[in-house]
Amino acid sequence: MEVNKKKYAVYDDELIKKMHDEGKTNIQICKELGCAKSTVTYILNKYGVGKSMKEIMVDRDEVLRLHSEGYSTIEISKILGRNDSTIFNIIKDSGLVGNKSKTPRPGSFTTTKEELEEMLKTMSIPEISKTLQKSVQCIYGKIKTFGIVR
Repeated sequence: MEVNKKKYAVYDDELIKKMHDEGKTNIQICKELGCAKSTVTYILNKYGVGKSMKEIMVDRDEVLRLHSEGYSTIEISKILGRNDSTIFNIIKDSGLVGNKSKTPRPGSFTTTKEELEEMLKTMSIPEISKTLQKSVQCIYGKIKTFGIVR
């Protein structure tokens, strides 16, 4: 690697193409050479070696299938080898952000305000905590959230 008059590093295009042909990703190449990912992408695109748009596109159906099976955004991104924000945007654009299904997440607090008020009439907070298998702090938090006056 040599430096030109403008103080920008000049990288060996052939070496970058060779590393790419060996199956290394742009990120792996830039880490090994100590350059920006955009530099590697630019050089590969300059020679028509970069990935085509078809290769770059994420299979949206696969993302949504994995999401429906309960995989998190991070897990899907690791499985498909894509950025987690890309996966999140696909899920968001499909209207599936958050837990909008009728099924609550495992471990979530599903007791209603009315049910909690009824329990408070006959049970102490530690008893409610044991019954619902939630911490005492969680029960106090829900009482405050629901605006229950004791």
